[in-house]
Amino acid sequence: MDVVIGRPIVVRAPNGVSTDDLVEDLKARFDHPKLAVWLRMLRSAGVVERPWSAPPAVTVGREGIGVRSRAAYEASRDRAVTAAQDALARSGLGPDDVDVLISQLQPPYAHRPNSKEPSP
Repeated sequence: MDVVIGRPIVVRAPNGVSTDDLVEDLKARFDHPKLAVWLRMLRSAGVVERPWSAPPAVTVGREGIGVRSRAAYEASRDRAVTAAQDALARSGLGPDDVDVLISQLQPPYAHRPNSKEPSP
């Protein structure tokens, strides 16, 4: 049995959304008694920019959590397919050469490029 261990392939979401942009968007769209608490939690996470699959205006324009969730799932799936194709190309293998694929999803908040602390 041959074992091939490849380097990680990272395909990030194409849109970076800053915490400041999210805060301003939430302030403009919501008037809720707990908004100040939510914004404080958002800012205290230490994340400067989050990768999003679509720009905020597009995401907000999708009505209903089901529609937004489906769009996010489809975008994630497309990035996974791209990563798999890149991994096969780099290794010189084809899809029929693979019996088992081990994958890891790292949540976007785990990558903090502007932090001096290592990712968890």
